[in-house]
Amino acid sequence: MRRSGRLRQVKRVDYNVDRAFKRIAERAGMTEQEVFGDPKPQKITRRQANGKRRVAPPAGRHPGRRRPSRRLATVPESAVPDPGQADWERTQRRIWAEVLGLDSPADRVQKIVERRGKPDGAVPTVEIGREPMSGKRKHLLFMNPGDKPIRDAIEALHYGRPMPAWTRNFRNQLSLGDGQLLWNEEGQARPLPLWTKAEKRDNVKLLYYDPAKPSTILPITLSLRDKAANVSRSNATHILRSLKQYQLTFRRRLPANITEKTLYRSPGIIAADTFYPSDKEPYNWHGKFAVLAIMDVWSRFSRAYVCEDKRAETVGKGIEKFLTEFASISPVPSRRFICDKGSELAAAQPLMERYRQDRDGDKELVLRSVTGKPVNIIEGMNAQYQRRMIIYRTVTDDPSMILDDISEALNHQGRPKRMGLSPVQLLQLTRSQREVVNSSNDDTDLKPPRGLKPLAIGSTVRVLLMNRKEQLTGKLKGFAPKWSDTEYTVLRRRRMRRNPAMMKYDLGLTDWYYRHELLKIPKVTDDEVFNMIPEGKRQNIITTGEDWHVDEEWVPEDPDDVRDIDDEKDPHPYG
Repeated sequence: MRRSGRLRQVKRVDYNVDRAFKRIAERAGMTEQEVFGDPKPQKITRRQANGKRRVAPPAGRHPGRRRPSRRLATVPESAVPDPGQADWERTQRRIWAEVLGLDSPADRVQKIVERRGKPDGAVPTVEIGREPMSGKRKHLLFMNPGDKPIRDAIEALHYGRPMPAWTRNFRNQLSLGDGQLLWNEEGQARPLPLWTKAEKRDNVKLLYYDPAKPSTILPITLSLRDKAANVSRSNATHILRSLKQYQLTFRRRLPANITEKTLYRSPGIIAADTFYPSDKEPYNWHGKFAVLAIMDVWSRFSRAYVCEDKRAETVGKGIEKFLTEFASISPVPSRRFICDKGSELAAAQPLMERYRQDRDGDKELVLRSVTGKPVNIIEGMNAQYQRRMIIYRTVTDDPSMILDDISEALNHQGRPKRMGLSPVQLLQLTRSQREVVNSSNDDTDLKPPRGLKPLAIGSTVRVLLMNRKEQLTGKLKGFAPKWSDTEYTVLRRRRMRRNPAMMKYDLGLTDWYYRHELLKIPKVTDDEVFNMIPEGKRQNIITTGEDWHVDEEWVPEDPDDVRDIDDEKDPHPYG
């Protein structure tokens, strides 16, 4: 490439990595050989006349050739290469350490060892993971022999009788010593005894009530693994759950809302509500209209009517129009009307009287929300209409131009939970066909919380002392006892009407309780407490220094940290 006269006068700058190290070596007073070391012999691959490759040793450097790149240099023969290191780690890292005056990793480890007073060459090690357990011992923990099998084995070894059947696979591991059955295993420091149930319970309680020892299931199991051969995790679990103190502080569950769902099996239940398209940013809908959304709950057949205002007379015309259309296509007439306490839906009362039947008697045909809360089923339909409206907002700002088409699209859209039938098709079904559709949707039952064992009549339980509000707000803090001190027995149980998988239990009290409000406990509770705290022992308590006096003058370092000493209302003017 030709260069202009101006560029030829500019000094070339080599940005190659090799040149950068050369500059560093020059500044540090090192030679190029010390930086790069001996060049590594490279294999030169050439093509023969027949097209095959021929590998030849590298020839001497030709005067007219450029020196090959030496990024990958070999380690001097004096150094021992580490097979786990790359070439740049063997050379360049060492060079940087020498230039910057850094220690090698081995030197840093040696300094740490010397600082800790350990002998030369001793490197601190950390064991990762748990100690492996042999298959024989796992088999022993799985069998979990009780007191009688252990006594039979001790008598057989003592009197020379045949060993029990459960010891058939452990003939080389069992022995007798000091009246105890011992477990011997290769690689084990000492024989481990096989404890009885009482010994397991006492040792677990000694750890649980000792503040310097573990108090949960897995740490206790691991601590006792080196003391006895037959302490399993399930043993520690059963023992801890039988302790009264462990029961009172046991964790509690907060499941989902347990409410009996209302299942609709035929059309005729009408729900209605109004929403108001906003004329503000970022919606910018034209006008201030009130949209009446009205639907049949079972089939989800719906209509949306744009009203000029939200007066009861105006909205009532939309309700009357829907009831007339629904009566013309539905085999079941309108039976009930569900809405909130909005005054704009007051016209529904006289309109529904037209559909009163003799069997209704004096019952209310318009069911308004008792607590004033919205009706969820129609609120979901409102949201569906508004989601569809926002799609076409870029085309028009008049809701009346698109709501009729949106309602038609929703009424002819298949419903997966109704066997893929659309609302219009559902209203055309006969009574027997509706039963088939209803039977295909059986996944509405609530399930009890996972991990809780079922309660039978006669089970012993404790009652949760917290209601749902206290659980959500965290009123009881500090891991206080949350289960009743009194033990109860399950007397009766019954399934919920709409959710047969959920049960309520009678304990002879005023209320019935759900499963998550009861803690299943063993019939016999261990209320014996071990006092493992030495008498008179006190922890280190931080107190105020003896040389500190209130009268000493205090000068704030931060100008904003100024106390009002003259404030009479401040009970602690000096902090």
